[in-house]
Parts: sequence; structure tokens; C-alpha cells
Amino acid sequence: MINMQGRCFKIFEITSLIKETLESQFYSVMLEGEISNFRPSSTGHYYFSLKDSKSMISAVMFKNAAKNLDYIPADGELVKVKGDISVYPQRGSYQIICSSIEKSGEGNILAELEKRKKRLAEEGLFNPDLKKQLPRFPEKVAVVTSPTGAAIKDILRVLKRRNNKINLIILPAPVQGNEAAGIIAKQIRYANSVNIADVLIIGRGGGSLEDLLPFSDEDVVRAVYESEIPFAADMLDAKAFCHLLRLRADHGVGQRADDRVRHAGSNAFHVYLTDAPRADDANLNHLKLLTFVLRFRRTI
Repeated sequence: MINMQGRCFKIFEITSLIKETLESQFYSVMLEGEISNFRPSSTGHYYFSLKDSKSMISAVMFKNAAKNLDYIPADGELVKVKGDISVYPQRGSYQIICSSIEKSGEGNILAELEKRKKRLAEEGLFNPDLKKQLPRFPEKVAVVTSPTGAAIKDILRVLKRRNNKINLIILPAPVQGNEAAGIIAKQIRYANSVNIADVLIIGRGGGSLEDLLPFSDEDVVRAVYESEIPFAADMLDAKAFCHLLRLRADHGVGQRADDRVRHAGSNAFHVYLTDAPRADDANLNHLKLLTFVLRFRRTI
């Protein structure tokens, strides 16, 4: 036992002691938790977090171990992992390096979304007959999203390439957090109350399962269902509603979008505008970015 009293350690010294203590005692441990923020890398490694109701731990499965899996893990899954606890001195953090992963059931979030999906489906909210035909050449497109996020920047790039005469209206809304779902739903209803555009888009640029939960909120789904304005792309990242609907990422929420629109993110906008007449670059000044700067309290 090292005598800590009265001794001043360098950061590297105390971190090395912690690393030695943890790694010598916590090896071949088995953990059960829910996968969050799953991020497969281009090199074949899997990075993610494991959590329960009270705590979370970072996890990694390197390529050599990952290639032995017979499936690709996903956010929201309840799994059992086996591995060694490792300390990363440069960040002063610890993680579990997984040698195996096996399914243990559904996590709490996916289980709740599955119940919500079933209940709303029984009410007919996902009836494919409710799809609305998209206008071929829309003049105005409204987007419910963060006015400073990556999603709107992607849309603007596509708009510049494909049809820069379209008026783009941004209805600002937070895209994560406790207040996001309520504001997103209110902006959808506001857009309908004033018939603000020919087509609506809602979404964000991506994120973990938890980040995307506002887009699976029941109030948002009902607002989409009630909308008289059709949706060209129901989720810019497409994953949030996919978790709710258990659909692949090339489908939209409630299957209300037109059959031609089956792409996520700016790609959906790109495909939708493919048939539109290409505007001359010299006419770029016709692009009108009508951002509602009235703040949330005035637009909702």
C-alpha cells in the first residue's frame, strides 16, 4: 500500500498508479448494459458507451475482436460484454476493451419506443394510404431544425447545386434536450396554421439514440400525422424515426413521404430536387433564406 499522506504527485504518477491498480484487478470482467452512441470506425473498430440507469462506461472493441461478431451492435441494445478495464492516461479516463459482445435483450429506450410504435400503429398513424403526393416543383420549402446546425448547411449546399430559386424557410427549434420535442411539434403545427410552404422537412444532422429521441416523441409523430403539408424528408439523419418504426434508414416517418423520397439527410433533398429545373448560377441571388428570427416564443 502506497502512503499517500503528505505526498504531492505529478499527474502522470497518480494516473500511472490508477492504471496499474485498475488493470491488474479488473480483467476478464463481464458487464451488462445498454449500448449508446455506437460509432463504428473506418478502420473496423467499434466505439460506444455502456450504461444503466445510474452510470456509464466507455467501451471499445478492436477490429480483430469485432470481426468475430455475427452481427453489428446498435444503439439501444441490451448486451453482455467481456473484456479488460483499461486506463487511457492522456485523457485520464478509463474504458473496457471488449473481447466479446452478446445480445441480452432490448434496452429500456428501444423497448419504450417499440411500445409507442405499436400503440400508434393501432391508431392508424402509420397507414401507408395517408401518404401525400409531393409537388414536383416546390416554390417554398420549410425546415424545422437548428438554424446553426450541420443539417441546414447541408441543405443549403444541395439547394445551391440543384435549384437555387427555391425559397427556404427555417423554423428554428432545438434538436435535442427536454424542450426539443414540444417546440418541434409546435413549429410543425405553426407551419400548417399559416400554410407556410409546399413541403416540410424536420431533422438534425445526426447523433446518438438519446440525442434523436425528440424526433421519436409522440407529440412530434402526431404533428406529422396531422400535417396537411407533405414531408419530403422526415428526418435528416433518419435514425430517430427508424428506431420508433423499426424501419431501415431509407424510409421516412409514418411512411407519409412520397415513394421517391427514401434517402436520409441532404441526400433526400438532393433526390427530391433532381427533377427540378437547374437554375443558372448567375441567378443565385434569387435564393431567399427566410429565417424566422422572431424567436421560439413568437413562432410557436
